[in-house]
Amino acid sequence: MKMSFKMKPGRGNSPKTGHGLPGALLQTKTQNAAASIDKKRKTGTTFKEDEADKRFATGAQGTGIVPGTALNPRTNETEPKSYEKKLVTQKNRDVSIMGGDGKIVKTAKYNSFNSKAIDALKKEYGKSKEDTQDSRKANTMLQNERAKRVGGFKGPN
Repeated sequence: MKMSFKMKPGRGNSPKTGHGLPGALLQTKTQNAAASIDKKRKTGTTFKEDEADKRFATGAQGTGIVPGTALNPRTNETEPKSYEKKLVTQKNRDVSIMGGDGKIVKTAKYNSFNSKAIDALKKEYGKSKEDTQDSRKANTMLQNERAKRVGGFKGPN
């Protein structure tokens, strides 16, 4: 069983940070999706995959586009939706992350002596936004590739 830390006698726990991992293992989801598409184009698809792609492209029961993406009727391809959360500065200078529904998700209180909490919240927001947009772009690429293999989207998705 692998543990998330290495045990060393007398030295405490040493967390695994990813230091020393090859760059290929630290790629973004978009890079992984592009590599997956290239591999599938080279090797081809199985009959089972072709049937699943046909069901997906026609909008069969139990299939559908991934949340966070939308079908553009003009281009007949999926596109990533914009990021719903917003970073908002309140009148009292507190900083909040607001969800797509307008509710406050997280808040950092303003402190005139130290802005560490606000900086951490801004960093968290930026990372979350970047990860979400990367996932949506990867999902869009994969969905469009599946639909293209069988002639495009044909039904209600």
